[in-house]
Amino acid sequence: MRNDSVSITPIQLASIIISTIIGVSMLGIPRFVVNGAGMGAPFASLIGVVVAFIGLITLAFLGKRFPKQTVIGYSQALLGKKLGTFFSVLIITTFTLIMGLETRQFAEVVAGALL
Repeated sequence: MRNDSVSITPIQLASIIISTIIGVSMLGIPRFVVNGAGMGAPFASLIGVVVAFIGLITLAFLGKRFPKQTVIGYSQALLGKKLGTFFSVLIITTFTLIMGLETRQFAEVVAGALL
């Protein structure tokens, strides 16, 4: 029997989390967009994709510029210690809230599928 410890790499963990978020979120997005935008739902969806793509491109460029740092690290390098710490706390809070909402949605989907 092998005693090697098996661990999940960061890329594997990110793949699992992203696929779970996309799978659960895709079920509710059309309803939320139609409720909010009505007949303008296709345009609202397009605008949302463009805004998300701009944020993704920005993070990709910053990741290339600061390859040895995380988002928290280079936010403090770009904005200064105090303002960077404030935005770091804001990012952590946002991710924590999103994680809670996604967990709730995932539980609803699983409960609906199993019950």
